[in-house]
Amino acid sequence: MEKIRQALDRAQRERAALHPLPADEVADTPAPRSGPRPFAAADHEPVTGRPAAPIALRPAREFAPPAAQLEQSRLVAGDASHPAAAAFQMLRTQVLQRMRSHDWRLLGVASARARDGKTTLAGNLAIAVASDPRHTALLVDLDLRRPRVASAFGASVEHGIDDVLRGEAAPDACFLRPSGVPGLALLPARAGCADSSRLLAAAPCHALLAELKARYVNRVVIVDMPPVLEADEALTLAPLLDAVLFVVAEGRTARDDVARSLHLLRATPVIGTVLNRSIEAIRSEAYG
Repeated sequence: MEKIRQALDRAQRERAALHPLPADEVADTPAPRSGPRPFAAADHEPVTGRPAAPIALRPAREFAPPAAQLEQSRLVAGDASHPAAAAFQMLRTQVLQRMRSHDWRLLGVASARARDGKTTLAGNLAIAVASDPRHTALLVDLDLRRPRVASAFGASVEHGIDDVLRGEAAPDACFLRPSGVPGLALLPARAGCADSSRLLAAAPCHALLAELKARYVNRVVIVDMPPVLEADEALTLAPLLDAVLFVVAEGRTARDDVARSLHLLRATPVIGTVLNRSIEAIRSEAYG
């Protein structure tokens, strides 16, 4: 028995040396697995039918977001002195409470039209979630026609999630970590693409989102979605998410557009709406 135990211990040490815990996820707690892993390093036959590259087996590339760029993008949740920071913390608490009650980890941020502020809201919410010591946050850019997450944080992108979905890059080559925001990682898109609808509907996207959701129990995955009313991408993506947070731009979003968007998203839980472009009016209104 002693020889068997020593052999098992030696095998475990060898596996740990081959697949160390990545530095960008040291605060995350691996989720227990109750079924097959759809997009994991150990799977040689994922749902796509082709070998899948492992997710985040090396540290995310760290970069320093320029302060001027964060200010221009209105990513202020990390600045405790900013008047809007408390509002984003309140929104974070409401969102986390609702998600925790349903064991949800994958949240989309949507709007009716482009330029309603969904990327700004998604970025600030991700920063606020990452500042909670009980959670980490991953911000994923799936507005593939007009990706803005990287530019909002002032990051240069060598490989993006669009490359991953085409099979041209491994996921672990795409993660970015903004310095000064512990617990936050980005999975940006590299460039706008005309075939975004096809990419979002294909099996690799389904498998990747399932893996990102299931891998760590304390990580909240926030997805910057395409605008609901401008193409079919949001409707393709919504069923893959646990829930959606809907952004309304004060003085810009038409009432009919809100009603149409919520009707189109009706198959996915909408946990609330956020009124954007007004510090005093930023709020979350939970649905029953």
